[in-house]
Amino acid sequence: MNPDRATLNFLNTFPEKVRHEGEMLHRDGCVTQIFGNHLFVQGRVEVNRARAFTTTLRLQGNRWIGESTSDAGSECACLVATMMERLARGD
Repeated sequence: MNPDRATLNFLNTFPEKVRHEGEMLHRDGCVTQIFGNHLFVQGRVEVNRARAFTTTLRLQGNRWIGESTSDAGSECACLVATMMERLARGD
């Protein structure tokens, strides 16, 4: 995994606790779907059997913008998990 500057900046905008939660979601296989291209990524994050959220990442200039349907408590962690899955799949 060799992230570009925009990806590193995106991940570094989150506090360490949120990044850790996102990494755990990714490691636990909670990102069940991901598709898109180098400018747009959409994912599905299943936090548990009852809760699944859609995430969207868009590259605008040199900056990733993220949106999620998840609640405020897990929104950022879901975005981190989606970005980690994007990196794991080789962009």
